[in-house]
Order: sequence, then structure tokens, then C-alpha cells
Amino acid sequence: LTETQLRHEVNFWMTNWEMCALTEQVIFTEPYITAPNNRWTTPQLDDDKKAIETDTELKVCAAKYRTKFVTSTEALLHGDLHSGSVMCAPSANQTFVIDPEFAFMGPMGFDT
Repeated sequence: LTETQLRHEVNFWMTNWEMCALTEQVIFTEPYITAPNNRWTTPQLDDDKKAIETDTELKVCAAKYRTKFVTSTEALLHGDLHSGSVMCAPSANQTFVIDPEFAFMGPMGFDT
């Protein structure tokens, strides 16, 4: 890619604000608070959930990673990478990643 083409591609993948906001919500915010989307096996995991909600060090760490998530544009990320998003063709050297609706520019390593 030329420098101009690269900037165009980066700009295109930087406009996925809605999906990035959803990721921020379900990865970096809601697991650490009481939220309507949270589900867990109760009463078996009640103590574990409470421990997460009251762990200040964990919340500070999550906040640091959230900041990196919203400010970093190191790589093009899939955003919802799992085995159902990877397709392998029968011929050699053909692997495809599908469902790019969550894709965005973000911190390298986030999809790992």
C-alpha cells in the first residue's frame, strides 16, 4: 500500500465507534460492576462475582487496559475472533477470517 492508501484504510477502520463502545462496555466496564447484562451461576459464583466487584486493584488494571484500548491504533483487529470466525480451505495456505463487523484499529494483541 502507498502511504495514502494506508491512511485511507486506517481511517476506514477507525469509524466503527458503535462496536468499539460495545466492546468497552462488555470487556472493560460491566464485568467489574453490577450491570443488567451480567449473568452468572448463583449462588455458586456469588462470592466470586462480589470479589471482582470489590477488587480495586483489578478495576484499576482494567481501566488502564481500557485506556489503551480506546487510544491505541497499532493494528487492524477483528474484534470478535473465535474459532467460528476462521475458515480453512482444503487447498494449502488458504485460511480466511470472516465476520469483520467488529473490526477496528486498536492495540496489538487484543485479539489473542
